[in-house]
Amino acid sequence: MIKYFLSVRQETNLQKLGYVVLSFFLVLGSFEVSGFSYSNITSIQQFSLPSGVMVALVYLLGSSAIMGTFASLLCYYTFFKYIDSGAAYVYTLILTITLILSLSFIKWVRYHNHSTKLIFGFFVFLFPALSSLTLIIFTPDSFRFDFTLNLFLADSISILLLSPLVGTLFLLIYNNKTLKEYIIDDISEIKKNLLIKIILIGFIILVMLLGVLQPISYMAYILLMPLLIVAVVVIPVICQIILINISYFILLSSCYINSNDIHFINNKLTIFYMMAIIVFIILDFKVSLKKEIKDHKKHVFVDTCSSLGTYQKLESDSQNKTDFLIAAIDLQSLFKFPIKKRETIIIMIAKLLKEKTSLYESAYLLYDLSSLVILLDDNSRALSKLKSFSDIVNDTLEQHNINYKLGKVFYMRCENYTRLKVVINHLHINSKLADPLSEQKLINCDNNEINDYISFLSYIDDKQINIAYQNYCSTQGEERCFEVLSRFNFNKNFLNPERVFTFAKRLNRLEALEQKVSRKALNHIKELPESDYQYASINFSPDFLCSTRSINYFINQLEVLEISPDKICIELVETGEIEDVTALVDNLNLLKSIGVKIALDDFGKGHATYEKLFNLPIDIVKVDGSLVRFCDQDLMKQLIIENVCKISSMRNIKVVAECVETLEEREILEQLNIDYLQGYLIHKPALF
Repeated sequence: MIKYFLSVRQETNLQKLGYVVLSFFLVLGSFEVSGFSYSNITSIQQFSLPSGVMVALVYLLGSSAIMGTFASLLCYYTFFKYIDSGAAYVYTLILTITLILSLSFIKWVRYHNHSTKLIFGFFVFLFPALSSLTLIIFTPDSFRFDFTLNLFLADSISILLLSPLVGTLFLLIYNNKTLKEYIIDDISEIKKNLLIKIILIGFIILVMLLGVLQPISYMAYILLMPLLIVAVVVIPVICQIILINISYFILLSSCYINSNDIHFINNKLTIFYMMAIIVFIILDFKVSLKKEIKDHKKHVFVDTCSSLGTYQKLESDSQNKTDFLIAAIDLQSLFKFPIKKRETIIIMIAKLLKEKTSLYESAYLLYDLSSLVILLDDNSRALSKLKSFSDIVNDTLEQHNINYKLGKVFYMRCENYTRLKVVINHLHINSKLADPLSEQKLINCDNNEINDYISFLSYIDDKQINIAYQNYCSTQGEERCFEVLSRFNFNKNFLNPERVFTFAKRLNRLEALEQKVSRKALNHIKELPESDYQYASINFSPDFLCSTRSINYFINQLEVLEISPDKICIELVETGEIEDVTALVDNLNLLKSIGVKIALDDFGKGHATYEKLFNLPIDIVKVDGSLVRFCDQDLMKQLIIENVCKISSMRNIKVVAECVETLEEREILEQLNIDYLQGYLIHKPALF
């Protein structure tokens, strides 16, 4: 506690004495500046500068200002304006006590949600009310109600208008950075639509002058209200405060200020006071709203965990850029970690960005993409910085015994801001499709082999889908069967079918792809005479077959094309785990109920195990090529295939051997009682 206390800069006694002296002369000077009377009615200050100065000083300088104010009031009422009744000294005492209480009140409410409003109410309403009531109570003979109201209005308006100006001046003298930034923002704001703002200010001053020059001028002041409200909205806060003060000076310069009609003057002050209060309420709302927007913007633009930028900040920073690079460091594996560990690593990465590189201000953490995105200049030096940063992070993580390394870095050129979303999306897709086993760390997505796959899957065009078929024959001499195969191309380039389906699954485009492939395959099958083949088999993923919507779509296609269901075999292929076995079984049973045959493809790897053979409603099992190849030379493979054939025979399931390529393999398979043979030896795939 002592160490903390000593570390905080404390005001010296000399500084406190300086504040006392400063307050003394400022308050005394304000009395002299504002000290004039009108006619023989009263000698109370009409333009009550002292109240505004006192409140501003106490708020800024604290107890030192109260001491200076107290001394100044005693001096003024003793040497400059002596009152025989002693009421001035009572007034001084009560005013001083009120100022002391104000400090306690400020400390009490400073953490309250509405502290600004409470302090505003204390100084603008309670403080002038107490000073006015003091005089009317202790000098009832010479201080009637009209004069009391006049003093209250003058003091309250002075506090309302002058205190912010005095406070602003003091903060500028003390070189307050926050205030300077605020003023700079106001100056930049007033430059926008400057002509409209000048016209508006001109109208306000004109109306005020009309109110001064005309004997009956209440309507002129009422006209101020809508003008001031509009001004609050379009004119910066500090400029608005200055404008209200100018309006008040114009009011005080009226030739009627020296009139004996105190009632008339009070009416003018009351109207102005009400308008000023309303304007300050709207100003407070404007400032609060601006702060809330700024806080919200900060929250939106900055990640709370790492203090790195967000996508919104990336958009903002790239608006005025052209021909730049966007790099995305893959963090997908990091986001699988527990939250605490993940945040620790993210904070460490952000710290390294800030301390070891010049990339911190142009780095953005995009949670939706699980990536750290960096905005770079389009040059080789920027790319070398990126690569060296990855090495720095990985070395640091290793030193801290953290089992994690940054993923691959994907980058792409961006011509301008309008292409940002497209580029970010392309980088995200590349990160999802990249080969995790590849040693390549820095990947240029402008010249990437998977771009054709991405473009193809973005909009799957029927014209880019070709259907092939591969016959397989029965060892018993029955009619031929054939499997439908899909072939893809984009921009006259052949696309690997296995990669197309793999990428489609990662990009959630598998269902759309399989629907288009199956529809085109069924259209070709429709053209064949039914007597030419026993059945045609079509491959489907577990995802497709688990989807009731997809199954209904397929059945509907059979009905529309008038294809007999018993001429179709559905092959359940190996593309991943079966997520919903119950839904799969229900859908397969539905297909079987209308006559469609069900085949289990790629038996011997992945999910195609004996368990599936026993639990799924299978008509056909297709032995994977990994078991068939060189089976003539491998006794273990022969035993497995023979075992599959025996179990299948017991369940009345036909067995197909895939990838039969040699006569020796065929001979062994026939000896093992395989029902169907499929492979290049039997028939090479051909397009319809």
